[in-house]
Amino acid sequence: VWGLRYEGDYEEDGVIELFELSLGSSPFVTDSDSDGLSDYFEIIVMGHQTMPGLADTDDDGVMDGDEDLDLDGVSNIMERDLGTDPTKLDSDGDGISDLAMILGETMGSVTGDSDGDGLSDESEERMGTDLFHVDSDRDGIPDGQEYHLQIIAIDDIGLSIDILGMGDHSQSIAVDPMVGAPGFAGNFGQVGDFVIISTELPFQLATIHLTYDETLVPAGDELNLRLFLYDEELGQMVMLESPSVDIEANQIRGGTTQLGPIGVLYLPIWLAVNPQQ
Repeated sequence: VWGLRYEGDYEEDGVIELFELSLGSSPFVTDSDSDGLSDYFEIIVMGHQTMPGLADTDDDGVMDGDEDLDLDGVSNIMERDLGTDPTKLDSDGDGISDLAMILGETMGSVTGDSDGDGLSDESEERMGTDLFHVDSDRDGIPDGQEYHLQIIAIDDIGLSIDILGMGDHSQSIAVDPMVGAPGFAGNFGQVGDFVIISTELPFQLATIHLTYDETLVPAGDELNLRLFLYDEELGQMVMLESPSVDIEANQIRGGTTQLGPIGVLYLPIWLAVNPQQ
């Protein structure tokens, strides 16, 4: 085809002609898609995780050269210019991210993030990750982008939250007791005050442990207590998953993938008033 050879390399970019054709790139130019990355760089260095014939492989509006394949804060084209590996967040495996290395050895002392993983040294000490290694468990995901389990206790209101989330939720979780609030319309069966729980960081699951006042439980029927969350989008109460009641500790537990106003309801009364739920 056009005189191309199995071992030929017309533009001398390090990739044989027929291999380039098989990947949709041109054997006659060094950067077929004009994304700032040579065909050789996309095919050989990046392991053709981007396509040499497409300027925006994932069609997200960002050119492949400006993307950050390894999510280390350094663009693919900058990694090419600096000689770092665009597929590894820590090219030389020294525990310091490429971004931290690029910004300089003093970055940790200036920002309080010694390894440049997006978590402060203080947060890493609190969370039990390695503050001198960008990827403590060596799974290819920076600690700052990993989901970690944290236990956050607010003892004065008898609340504990086990949250599987990204970042240091101990610095993000906010809890506002709704003491004296009128509650929600039709909120029959309420046992004690609701609390509003919120966080600005992403999370996958939060397990709520909340202490209740046993003197407020109808007929002492504690096993029929449940944790509910008011879903603002649905405009109704939603029961938390995997409910459990510890009658010895006067504590109830439930799991949720969203946060908001959360409180204890006595299930028989609630269902009698809200049979549709």
